[in-house]
Amino acid sequence: MNDNSEHIEILVKLGLTTLQARMYLTILTLQKAGVGKISIVSDIARPDVYRVLPMLEKIGLVRKVIVTPIMYEATPLKEGCQILLNLKKSELEETEQRSIELIKTFDEKIHRSNCDEGNESFWLINSKMLLIEKISLVESTAKKSIDVIGKWGAIRALIFNNTDIYQQAINQGVKIRFITDNPKPNDKFIEKLTKKSGPLFELRFLEEQLPIRGAIYDGLTANMCVRTIQDQELTPSLWSNNLEFVNLLLSYFDRLWTQTKKI
Repeated sequence: MNDNSEHIEILVKLGLTTLQARMYLTILTLQKAGVGKISIVSDIARPDVYRVLPMLEKIGLVRKVIVTPIMYEATPLKEGCQILLNLKKSELEETEQRSIELIKTFDEKIHRSNCDEGNESFWLINSKMLLIEKISLVESTAKKSIDVIGKWGAIRALIFNNTDIYQQAINQGVKIRFITDNPKPNDKFIEKLTKKSGPLFELRFLEEQLPIRGAIYDGLTANMCVRTIQDQELTPSLWSNNLEFVNLLLSYFDRLWTQTKKI
């Protein structure tokens, strides 16, 4: 692969088409040139040059110099690459946001469908990212209660990341309870939580090893990690709206709650 081909490949990875990359590199090399010179040096037909130049101008890689005849000069390569990187970043952020909205819309649609039809089902989530999104969704739509059992590291991250969700839930009268293992006494995050504790938010610990990891939402939906308890991973996670499964976990949670100590 020659240098020019390698440069074109990099620019294509940054978001340009092959034609746009060739033309941008040509104008960079010429520093300033008219359409005819650009066409000859880049070996690109004049109609294509006329078609692609406005695209490069719009991106900010090329600017028109108002002289007679009209000339074009390129944005310096360092600035040009930064422009392309920023565009890529914006595109990625937009795609990420749209994917989150897609997951939420799809989950809500499935949830409504199951509720409308009275269906009870079990489903397994193996993706950590999808699990986090699912947890955020069900917690943000909880109406009465959120009951969670988990290791302190996971609980700490969950509370930290979903602070706004929990505050909104508390404001709406949702009761939130956490059961965890004994956290480190010098953890300053504990001090912040104890100030927030009250009738609608309570964090307790179990002196013995946690028997399970899971959560129950409104007494209607529940999940349980079906991975070895010694493992820190949260997936695979078994979810269900089967009332027997939900009531079983809720009853077990309430029994553990009586054995816990306040932090």
